[in-house]
Amino acid sequence: MFRNSSRTFRGTLTAAAALAIAGAAGFVSVTRSAEGLLDAEVRAEVADELQRLEEIHDVRGEAQLRRAVAERIALYRGRTPFYELDDGAGTLTSAPSRPPLAGLAAGWHGVALATAAGAESQVLAKVEVLADGTRLAVGRIRTDRAVLHRVAGMTAAAAGGVLLVIALVASWLVGRSVRLRLEAITRATGEIVDGRFRGRLTASSGHDEFDALGDHINAMLDAIEALVDSQQAATTAIAHDLRTPVTRLRGRLETALRNGGEAELREAIGKGIADADGIVAAFNALLRIAKLDAIPGQPTPCALAPVVADVCELYAPVAEEAGIALVLDLAPDARALAEPALLSQAFANILDNAMKYTPGGGTIAVSLRIAPPWAEIAVADDGPGIPEADRERVLRPFVRLDPSRSAPGSGLGLSVAAAIAAHQGGEFALGDARPGLVATLRLRAV
Repeated sequence: MFRNSSRTFRGTLTAAAALAIAGAAGFVSVTRSAEGLLDAEVRAEVADELQRLEEIHDVRGEAQLRRAVAERIALYRGRTPFYELDDGAGTLTSAPSRPPLAGLAAGWHGVALATAAGAESQVLAKVEVLADGTRLAVGRIRTDRAVLHRVAGMTAAAAGGVLLVIALVASWLVGRSVRLRLEAITRATGEIVDGRFRGRLTASSGHDEFDALGDHINAMLDAIEALVDSQQAATTAIAHDLRTPVTRLRGRLETALRNGGEAELREAIGKGIADADGIVAAFNALLRIAKLDAIPGQPTPCALAPVVADVCELYAPVAEEAGIALVLDLAPDARALAEPALLSQAFANILDNAMKYTPGGGTIAVSLRIAPPWAEIAVADDGPGIPEADRERVLRPFVRLDPSRSAPGSGLGLSVAAAIAAHQGGEFALGDARPGLVATLRLRAV
């Protein structure tokens, strides 16, 4: 699926080429610096020799200078020093140069020197015009530079070859490593496409960037698997919980149509409408949960006590009729990030659930307090409660514990409350009220 000619391999090879270019640039810079040092040494040596010959001319005269130059030409013939003297007696030279040094202006010159073997050597020479018009040139053949170039060239070729081999091997190894890691990711994501969510990526011992990516993919797979499991559970619950009211509705209407008179038909239609309202309410709750999950919340600072008090006032007649004591303990200055309408619905669902399962003569305690960084709204009842193992499960849509299936409701009230809490950046949790259940809605305090 992936080849070593892939983008990763090409990128690694490009990096290696850039490194080679940088190395070549550095090599050229070092070579030029070495050449500069060699030229500086040659210039110093030539200047010293010229100074000695000028002293001979100034102290002993022109004839003695000519003799000294001739001795040096004879002594160093075929070697690196170069001399040329042009005076009244003619020209003495180590070897012809192009152009002839005798005709050049005073100063430094680089010329080609014809050697005895017919070859050419580069000479760095300095020409001096003495007081009597004598032209004296001293130079050094740059054989050291030629050697430097040869050695540098061989070294560069060898280093470049080694670097190229290393770059190719490194590119292949890196490309292969990346290919294997990407193939593992591709296999895992391919299983998702095929509908299998159990596979997971394994981390290496180094826990590198690919492992961090693998952790995120594993977390994504966990979330997808949980979502699919929740969807399957919700589908099963819908089939279980909605089948009964739909079947009951159809049975009532059939019986009334077949056997009943006008009064029976009216009664059946009334009960059918109530059943249909319950079904519509269940679907509306499902749509509400889906909308909350899909759209980010926009909570703003909100005073909580008035919202809680209004809902409690709405339920007070119901509690009084059922013989349930509704006790409030509200912190008046509690504020949190929330949308009042959604907060009212969530709290109403929690309070309605507590009313449903609190026996006559029981008590429901509603409290509002600040527990940084949260503002907590807690509803505690003294009903049968929920076993600890089932508290997370009942927050899923349509989940109802067996003892409560005969009670009115669809099993969506707490699910909607939990969805609203998450939608507003808060939390919703169930706990033990000893006896009974305590439902706590937490919102970010401000």
